[in-house]
Amino acid sequence: MTANFNKDNLKEGMTVYLLYTGYDLSVGKYAPRKKYSITEGIISEMGKNYLKVNTEGQKSCFGFNEETGQIWQDPKESDSVYGLEIYGKKETAKEAAIRYKLIKETSVLIGSISCLLDRYPVRDLKILNNFAKMVNSERTSLGHTMEGFLDTLPSDIKDSFYRKIWADHVYEDIRGMDKKVSKKRAEKVSGVYANGRYDCNLSYWDNLNNLLEEIPEEQAKQECISLHECLTKSLQTEVSAIHRCSAIDIDFINNEGIEDETQIYVYHNILTRAGTKEAEELFRSLEKELGANRNRIISCTVVASAETVEELDKLLD
Repeated sequence: MTANFNKDNLKEGMTVYLLYTGYDLSVGKYAPRKKYSITEGIISEMGKNYLKVNTEGQKSCFGFNEETGQIWQDPKESDSVYGLEIYGKKETAKEAAIRYKLIKETSVLIGSISCLLDRYPVRDLKILNNFAKMVNSERTSLGHTMEGFLDTLPSDIKDSFYRKIWADHVYEDIRGMDKKVSKKRAEKVSGVYANGRYDCNLSYWDNLNNLLEEIPEEQAKQECISLHECLTKSLQTEVSAIHRCSAIDIDFINNEGIEDETQIYVYHNILTRAGTKEAEELFRSLEKELGANRNRIISCTVVASAETVEELDKLLD
């Protein structure tokens, strides 16, 4: 395995992180590792074109090329595990692991699509074929690929994409207005606006206000539960792992019977009793301001999580 490597960034005694992407040379000698697992190690020795790492009682040796910046594991000098990549930061190793998993999952998904293609008409098959060609080309980013793909689309599909993106921007503007507007109502208003329901003689904001008057809030029909039950039994997450500090979106039914939401920040792990207690106390302190009731909660979702307050702030910027 090879990876970008800078010799000057590493030194003997330094902690490094080994990402397992391969297989064991001596199965049974050591406990098998989970693919894409990350193990902490210590650099025990460095030479002009190699370095050795001790981890969990095992030794791994890596060679590197100073000209190309490439590094690879030498199986002849390693105890049992082959297919390791070395990283100076744990975050970088985690990102590489996620990338490997996504490549594998995406490849499987693309392979499984072939047996489903007979459901599409010829026109759609041509579009999918063009997209596959774009992905298979020498383009190096999704943005570059999508730009080329969009050029090949029929005008009616381009128009539907345009209106969807336009509606997303209108939705954000509506949610940012002083008025309290639920997600569902904002989605409905932004959708009809982007699909041409506006007066060209009026300003953008006047049109939105008119549509908001025409399209009232729907009385919420969702089943509600208590905040405590939602946090302890029905907590949803949009993150791969929950750390000490978290941002949590709470959807609830307000005192007017309308769906509303707020976001709170918790600085104890939300999966612990301390985290649950902190979230409940914070929401209770906001109930009067929000016109909320802790027993009328729709959902709680962790939207960002980090080990420190500073890292959480960066994620939310």
